[in-house]
Amino acid sequence: MNTRRSFIKTISTGTALSAFALSSTGITNALPGAKISPVNKPIRIGIIGAENSHTIGFGKLFNIDKLFPGVEVKYVWGETEEFARAAMDKGQIPNRMEDPMEMLGKIEIANRRPYSGEKLYRHGRNVPFG
Repeated sequence: MNTRRSFIKTISTGTALSAFALSSTGITNALPGAKISPVNKPIRIGIIGAENSHTIGFGKLFNIDKLFPGVEVKYVWGETEEFARAAMDKGQIPNRMEDPMEMLGKIEIANRRPYSGEKLYRHGRNVPFG
């Protein structure tokens, strides 16, 4: 019998996968317990916004735990250097950008992680991806 905790864990795994639309990148059968095939070309992720725990969580998921071979969070931009550095340290994200636009041409996936809707609008509105 499934417990509420196991249900939430299963659903959250599926949500993380859906958020990045990994099925369109060459990773198939990305369901809990399924074998994951590595991609032919590395997939680089850039995250705009380091002001919440999600940025660190994605760094751990892809860079530390390596649950998806060939997918890595490579860049982060934070509203403050302090938040960006913390995300880099805890999520092993190698590069901090001074401007989110610097990620253009360097990543396959962009993810915006601001902590409020106003900041999402202000910092994400001119980014031509994601």
